[in-house]
Amino acid sequence: MEVARRVLGMRSSGVVYVYLAAVAWSTIAVATKYGYLAGCSPSGVLLGRQLLAALLTVLGALGGIYKWSVVLDRRVAFIGAVVFAPFYASFYYGVELLGVAREEVLLYTAPLWVLVYELVLEARRPSPASITASLLVLAGAVAMASEAWVNGGLGLAGFTVGLLSGALYAASIYCSACLAKGLDPLSLAAGVQFWLLLGALPISLAIGAPRVTTGCLPSLVYLAVVISHLSYIAFYRGLSKGVDAHRASIAATIELVLGVVWGIVLFGEPVTTSFLLGSSLIILAQIVPTLQRGRSKLRVECTEGTQRENTPA
Repeated sequence: MEVARRVLGMRSSGVVYVYLAAVAWSTIAVATKYGYLAGCSPSGVLLGRQLLAALLTVLGALGGIYKWSVVLDRRVAFIGAVVFAPFYASFYYGVELLGVAREEVLLYTAPLWVLVYELVLEARRPSPASITASLLVLAGAVAMASEAWVNGGLGLAGFTVGLLSGALYAASIYCSACLAKGLDPLSLAAGVQFWLLLGALPISLAIGAPRVTTGCLPSLVYLAVVISHLSYIAFYRGLSKGVDAHRASIAATIELVLGVVWGIVLFGEPVTTSFLLGSSLIILAQIVPTLQRGRSKLRVECTEGTQRENTPA
């Protein structure tokens, strides 16, 4: 009962926005797959998505929806071009070297990387709950990719690039959390997508000549509107409401579970024991920080109650 009450209490907090973003992100593979089936190349999907996303940013700013002052802010440009773009590059290259399943295992070292950034840059020591949640996520990702992880080789280059993608993913969340508390979330999300186009251009050329067909336009529009804009608006809204970087990195991992669910529902992929085990660990990781906050709040209330009792009337 206590667990249910704590989880339901998230409705009033910003973390629900992060979960909404993660739900949207879990459909990226589905939309991308439909794009490939319609004749788009991988570089065509990436470049087409970012071109449309940048165009939406410009149109939104001209229409007064987004603020030019935020879109053109040098800090937003830094996150988009210097943090997000290398993250995209390392992720795509990691997939090429390792395959999707093993790359995602290293990608989800991100919560542990966030703890490292907080320790080094803020001298903030990680709590037992945050360490436990991070390890549960990593164990869940390993379990879900167990077959691919055991059967495939893991070279030093692939491991390094995969680990780098996790570190850069964490950096994007950490930097976003720092900015989200002082800038308009809508304009921040749009600005990052605008500057991310600069990174998408060389990445697209590196992974092959872009090919776009009229049949894949629905996928590109979906990726640009729902993923690049709406999902990141929800994500930054959650951060602006006080969700810290580590909690956001944990919440975002629900994307991995839902991504497999879409594959089962839409493409008839089998339900495996490894998926059930891995998803259970990742879902458990979502609950651990909530219980920790509940115990901390109870401890504070008990301390305040004891102080009032000991105060002379």
